[in-house]
Amino acid sequence: MDDCTWYSTILFLKHKGEATDRINKHITKVERNFGKVLKWMIFDNGKELVNIETKKWAAQKGIIIETTAPYSPSQNRVAERFNWTIMELAWAMLISSGLPIFLWDEATSHTNYL
Repeated sequence: MDDCTWYSTILFLKHKGEATDRINKHITKVERNFGKVLKWMIFDNGKELVNIETKKWAAQKGIIIETTAPYSPSQNRVAERFNWTIMELAWAMLISSGLPIFLWDEATSHTNYL
């Protein structure tokens, strides 16, 4: 989520090990599409996001990685609230429409554009 414009993108992962590659591809896509260079990223302390590979990649691109304190979602409150809102909307859509639960990713993708 961009703090300035509140533009958001949801990336789905089958395994946590895909996180670094997905972040790299997404950042490259954003830089190409908008012509802006990313200066910093804020993550929670999840090891799937903040690892040696991600740190090395960010250092090569000149991106600063900031992390929140462990077990403190209040430090990242905009993103945390966004995540809760998106998930609540997706579950409400699935329940009210009677669609099967395996479509939660499609419902989640759709709620990002509401």
